[in-house]
Amino acid sequence: MSREDANRQNTNQEQTKRQTTNQQESDHQNVSHEEANRQNSSQQETKRQNTGHRESNRRKPDERNRPSKEEMISLMKHLTQQNGEAPTFEGFCTAANVTARTLRKSFGTWSSALEQAGLKRQGSGYPVPMDQLFRDWGGVVRRLGKIPTVRV
Repeated sequence: MSREDANRQNTNQEQTKRQTTNQQESDHQNVSHEEANRQNSSQQETKRQNTGHRESNRRKPDERNRPSKEEMISLMKHLTQQNGEAPTFEGFCTAANVTARTLRKSFGTWSSALEQAGLKRQGSGYPVPMDQLFRDWGGVVRRLGKIPTVRV
């Protein structure tokens, strides 16, 4: 056998050896991935059995403890009678134990909720009808016994 033939044979043997080693490593990695996936699946299954699957624990929309639109309107009217004025948005959410999202899903806006309940907010930032303004001004004139003036 010539030297070139011997070198070729050694090269072929080395290549075969590398291919075998690479194949074994690849097989080992595949087995490792498969084993990891099996363990992960097993852990997830155990977790589902111990805690119940999330899907089965979710309450259906009709099972939630949300007050109906009519119940919320009734409560708005009750709070108005109790306090002498229409409730604020935050005050109603606290009293009714509802979230802002629930209220907005039912009515759209707080103004719409008050309107549907037949209520109006009063105070700073709300328009005052002209006749109410004149009656209030007339009451001030009667109380003072004169027309109010501004001192500078």
